[in-house]
Amino acid sequence: MRAAPRRSRRGFTLIEVLVATMVLGGSLLGLATFAVKFARATSSSGISQKATELAVERIEGIVRTKPSYVGIDSTAASETLTGVNAGYTRTTAVTRVGGRAGIDPMDYKVVTVTVNHARLYRPVQKTVVIAAF
Repeated sequence: MRAAPRRSRRGFTLIEVLVATMVLGGSLLGLATFAVKFARATSSSGISQKATELAVERIEGIVRTKPSYVGIDSTAASETLTGVNAGYTRTTAVTRVGGRAGIDPMDYKVVTVTVNHARLYRPVQKTVVIAAF
Protein backbone atom coordinates (compact mmCIF):
# COMPACT_ATOMS: atom_id res chain seq x y z
CA MET A 1 0.00 0.00 0.00
CA ARG A 2 1.15 3.36 -0.85
CA ALA A 3 1.57 6.13 1.68
CA ALA A 4 -0.51 9.21 1.16
CA PRO A 5 1.50 12.11 -0.22
CA ARG A 6 2.34 14.77 2.37
CA ARG A 7 0.58 18.01 1.91
CA SER A 8 2.65 21.13 2.33
CA ARG A 9 1.57 23.05 5.38
CA ARG A 10 0.97 26.76 5.30
CA GLY A 11 1.34 29.23 8.19
CA PHE A 12 3.40 29.21 11.36
CA THR A 13 3.65 26.77 14.17
CA LEU A 14 2.67 27.79 17.67
CA ILE A 15 6.33 27.82 18.78
CA GLU A 16 7.28 30.18 15.95
CA VAL A 17 4.48 32.57 16.90
CA LEU A 18 5.51 32.53 20.58
CA VAL A 19 9.17 33.23 19.78
CA ALA A 20 8.25 36.08 17.42
CA THR A 21 5.92 37.56 20.07
CA MET A 22 8.65 37.41 22.72
CA VAL A 23 11.19 39.09 20.44
CA LEU A 24 8.71 41.83 19.53
CA GLY A 25 7.72 42.31 23.19
CA GLY A 26 11.35 42.59 24.30
CA SER A 27 12.07 45.14 21.59
CA LEU A 28 9.04 47.24 22.53
CA LEU A 29 9.96 47.08 26.22
CA GLY A 30 13.48 48.31 25.43
CA LEU A 31 12.08 51.12 23.29
CA ALA A 32 9.67 52.17 26.05
CA THR A 33 12.49 52.23 28.63
CA PHE A 34 14.58 54.40 26.32
CA ALA A 35 11.65 56.80 25.76
CA VAL A 36 11.11 57.23 29.53
CA LYS A 37 14.81 57.87 30.19
CA PHE A 38 14.98 60.33 27.29
CA ALA A 39 11.96 62.25 28.60
CA ARG A 40 13.49 62.46 32.09
CA ALA A 41 16.83 63.66 30.72
CA THR A 42 15.14 66.31 28.60
CA SER A 43 13.10 67.54 31.56
CA SER A 44 16.14 67.59 33.86
CA SER A 45 18.12 69.47 31.23
CA GLY A 46 15.44 72.16 31.05
CA ILE A 47 15.42 72.57 34.83
CA SER A 48 19.22 72.81 34.93
CA GLN A 49 19.21 75.40 32.16
CA LYS A 50 16.59 77.48 33.97
CA ALA A 51 18.62 77.28 37.21
CA THR A 52 21.70 78.52 35.35
CA GLU A 53 19.70 81.42 33.89
CA LEU A 54 18.45 82.38 37.36
CA ALA A 55 21.98 82.33 38.82
CA VAL A 56 23.42 84.42 35.98
CA GLU A 57 20.48 86.83 36.22
CA ARG A 58 21.23 87.42 39.92
CA ILE A 59 24.95 88.00 39.34
CA GLU A 60 24.27 90.36 36.43
CA GLY A 61 21.78 92.25 38.60
CA ILE A 62 24.39 92.76 41.32
CA VAL A 63 27.07 93.86 38.85
CA ARG A 64 24.63 96.11 36.94
CA THR A 65 23.56 98.07 40.04
CA LYS A 66 27.24 98.74 40.86
CA PRO A 67 26.91 98.78 44.64
CA SER A 68 29.74 100.25 46.66
CA TYR A 69 32.37 97.76 47.74
CA VAL A 70 31.01 97.87 51.30
CA GLY A 71 27.42 97.63 50.01
CA ILE A 72 28.08 94.31 48.25
CA ASP A 73 27.59 92.58 51.60
CA SER A 74 23.93 93.64 51.59
CA THR A 75 23.28 91.56 48.45
CA ALA A 76 23.62 88.32 50.43
CA ALA A 77 20.16 86.79 50.60
CA SER A 78 18.16 83.61 50.27
CA GLU A 79 14.91 83.57 48.36
CA THR A 80 12.27 81.09 47.26
CA LEU A 81 11.13 82.06 43.81
CA THR A 82 7.47 82.14 42.83
CA GLY A 83 5.37 82.48 39.71
CA VAL A 84 7.02 81.15 36.55
CA ASN A 85 10.09 80.19 38.61
CA ALA A 86 8.19 78.38 41.37
CA GLY A 87 10.13 75.53 42.95
CA TYR A 88 13.53 77.19 42.68
CA THR A 89 15.49 78.56 45.62
CA ARG A 90 18.29 81.06 45.09
CA THR A 91 20.94 81.85 47.68
CA THR A 92 23.49 84.63 47.34
CA ALA A 93 26.59 84.44 49.56
CA VAL A 94 29.29 87.11 49.86
CA THR A 95 32.74 86.26 51.22
CA ARG A 96 35.53 88.78 51.74
CA VAL A 97 38.98 87.45 50.93
CA GLY A 98 42.31 89.13 51.55
CA GLY A 99 43.89 91.41 54.05
CA ARG A 100 42.51 94.44 55.85
CA ALA A 101 39.38 95.88 54.28
CA GLY A 102 40.09 98.89 52.08
CA ILE A 103 43.81 98.94 52.91
CA ASP A 104 45.28 95.75 51.48
CA PRO A 105 45.43 95.71 47.64
CA MET A 106 44.61 91.98 47.73
CA ASP A 107 41.21 92.71 49.28
CA TYR A 108 38.30 91.34 47.20
CA LYS A 109 34.87 89.78 47.63
CA VAL A 110 33.57 86.55 46.16
CA VAL A 111 29.86 86.53 45.34
CA THR A 112 28.41 83.05 44.85
CA VAL A 113 24.85 82.43 43.71
CA THR A 114 23.46 78.92 44.28
CA VAL A 115 20.18 77.84 42.67
CA ASN A 116 18.47 74.63 43.70
CA HIS A 117 15.38 72.69 42.61
CA ALA A 118 13.95 69.42 43.91
CA ARG A 119 14.56 67.70 40.56
CA LEU A 120 18.16 68.87 40.12
CA TYR A 121 20.89 66.28 40.63
CA ARG A 122 23.07 68.96 42.26
CA PRO A 123 22.63 72.72 42.77
CA VAL A 124 23.85 75.16 40.13
CA GLN A 125 26.52 77.63 41.34
CA LYS A 126 27.86 80.73 39.63
CA THR A 127 30.60 82.92 41.12
CA VAL A 128 31.98 86.37 40.46
CA VAL A 129 34.95 88.09 42.11
CA ILE A 130 34.71 91.82 42.84
CA ALA A 131 37.84 93.74 43.79
CA ALA A 132 38.04 96.86 45.94
CA PHE A 133 39.00 99.92 43.90
